[in-house]
Amino acid sequence: MKRRIVVCALGGASVFGIPAIGRSALKEPRELVIGQSAISSGIVGAQVRTFNQGAGLAIAAANEGHGINGQKIRLVSLDDEFNPAKTVANTEILLREHRVSALFGYIGTSNVLAVDKLLRNAGVPLMAVPAITDVAREQTAGSSYYIRATSQQEAAKIVSHLSVLGLHRIAVAHFASPGGEEFKTAVVAKLAELGIEPVRVAALKMNGSNTSEAAEGLAKALPQALVLYAAGVVPAALISEMEKQKSYPAFYGMSFVSAEATAEALQGRLRGLVVSQIVPYPWAVADPAIEQFRKRANAAGVPVNYTTMEGYVSAAVLMEALRRTTSNAPGAVHAAIKTLKGTIAGLPVDFTGASNTGTNFVDLTHISATGRISR
Repeated sequence: MKRRIVVCALGGASVFGIPAIGRSALKEPRELVIGQSAISSGIVGAQVRTFNQGAGLAIAAANEGHGINGQKIRLVSLDDEFNPAKTVANTEILLREHRVSALFGYIGTSNVLAVDKLLRNAGVPLMAVPAITDVAREQTAGSSYYIRATSQQEAAKIVSHLSVLGLHRIAVAHFASPGGEEFKTAVVAKLAELGIEPVRVAALKMNGSNTSEAAEGLAKALPQALVLYAAGVVPAALISEMEKQKSYPAFYGMSFVSAEATAEALQGRLRGLVVSQIVPYPWAVADPAIEQFRKRANAAGVPVNYTTMEGYVSAAVLMEALRRTTSNAPGAVHAAIKTLKGTIAGLPVDFTGASNTGTNFVDLTHISATGRISR
């Protein structure tokens, strides 16, 4: 199995290929190990690496001075190639060999569901999953915690905005995946509350191979707006194919639509793209916590964008939970997470209720032809 080791140490340095030191090898814990199993290759892998860059900033901040309660934090990341079976194998390694205190930043609904039983048996929580369905969140209550608004909440924000604009000819294009189906259902339901039925719904293959066919059908429906659930190069491909059909609706994408990548791929032809975001605006000047993120990112050579911001916020929330953890007993970190309520790294968070989703923050941003993001 391909194993990718990431060590986050004092000063934010990331070192690859250094053998991990499990807590079991120490007479007294001198460090707290966080484990991650996620894909490290391809488009999704690139997003994971960017997410981890942001997380590394929060870990480096926690490691300044004496760390957390005298212990340094270390992130161990293993590549699972997006394969649930490898996610299980990696998680077993992280629990058994590295004796992790928490797991962090897993990717994929099937992957998280595959390790749910392991996590429950170990009493070790998983925090922050950038891509998972709302249904899976409910199924993993008690083992996993989420630091991003639900698909339902993102859909509601987008549809509410369309309603304010008075748009009623609305189409939906979504990945042919559990997450895509869930988002489509949420959008259609929210539109129905307004007495609106989509003029067209198109399912997109995740490799983008049917974007031309989808665009042809969507264009014939003459939409004023197109709500989009897709990632990687697919949003740009669909927009480009719509242009070929002489169709120029306003495009609305959910949070994992990459604004920068879409604008870059369209080379100045992008217009009318709005993307929902689930963390605060990374370039805000009035929030000291967000300004601190930018300072740390600039000092470490980490790009300032929504993906690094999400990684930073997610890790900062976990760091606060670890600060509040009073023992090494199974379930101790779970108990600490459930005390979190307040604003952490600029994001309002509340895990004190029954939900394992600790935020409902959703914002809308406009993307210019050059990829510039504004609110």
